[in-house]
Amino acid sequence: VLVLQRAARLRLPRLERAFWATARCCAMPDRLALPEGDEPLGANLLLYHGCRFSHIEGILQRGFDPCFAGENAGRFFGTGIYFTDVAAKADTYVDAAVDGTRCLILAEVCLGRLKTALRPMPRLDGSGYDAVLGEDVQHGGAMDHREYVVFRGEQVLPRYLLWYRHHETCPCFRCSKVLPPLPLSLCRPAATEPPPSSEPRKARKEEELLREDRAVATALSARKPGCSWEDFVARRAAKQSLVK
Repeated sequence: VLVLQRAARLRLPRLERAFWATARCCAMPDRLALPEGDEPLGANLLLYHGCRFSHIEGILQRGFDPCFAGENAGRFFGTGIYFTDVAAKADTYVDAAVDGTRCLILAEVCLGRLKTALRPMPRLDGSGYDAVLGEDVQHGGAMDHREYVVFRGEQVLPRYLLWYRHHETCPCFRCSKVLPPLPLSLCRPAATEPPPSSEPRKARKEEELLREDRAVATALSARKPGCSWEDFVARRAAKQSLVK
């Protein structure tokens, strides 16, 4: 749910002169969408464009540049400038300020000779037509909403900056991605077994030999039966051969 805070009317004389001098269509009354069954040849439409905050100033100074097409979400209909007649669709390409404020550009777009695309056609380049209409599922296409693509910056004139924010109860996927904090029990590191000793195997064997030597020496000193010096020497030699 988008809540409009303010709309700023734009006065861009240089871009206006370029728009009217190079657009191949004449001025027509502003329309927010194509009427059902209408052939949109020569139509000028008011359409939404979403982009990052950092790009808006450059657009207002120099106009739209098709070279930056697809930086956010690919190029379904070629290297062009993408617009939509649904504000929520354009909102998916916008970033938010720290206070949650967002901004859309509402632009007058000169469509001229229009090509209709019912599926993604990333190799389109404007040869033989001025704009592409990527149809939505409702009109036999593959997109969730209609997309309008032009291939020259002079076909677009920014008219308004729309400042808005998402409502606090907005159910969109962006707002729903904010997750509650994890329970403390899940934040504590799990108990782990102590790492295995890095002591070399040979050193451990030598420790075992030393313990057995002491045991044999103790037995010999007590003169226990079955524990002779020859037994001691034989065991010692056998253990040393295992260590090597």
